[in-house]
Amino acid sequence: MAKLESFETLQLLIEELTKDKPNQPRVRKLMLDSGLEYTSDAIQQMSTVLVLMSKMSPAEKRISRSSEKFDEKFTDKFKEKVSDL
Repeated sequence: MAKLESFETLQLLIEELTKDKPNQPRVRKLMLDSGLEYTSDAIQQMSTVLVLMSKMSPAEKRISRSSEKFDEKFTDKFKEKVSDL
């Protein structure tokens, strides 16, 4: 299972995964650095990261204004991706 690195590392991973063309070598490195098993399946990658983030406590997330802005940005990008399907 994952080492549950920092919330910031998972944020970087999500930012990469939500790009139109994620850089898979970077995704692989971020996943492995976080103790996650790498898979080339983009849906599985995102699912894995989102499940881990949902299990993190607020203290682990170190909620701050930058985290809140990230949440808003991610939500908007996620809605765009879903509406494109």
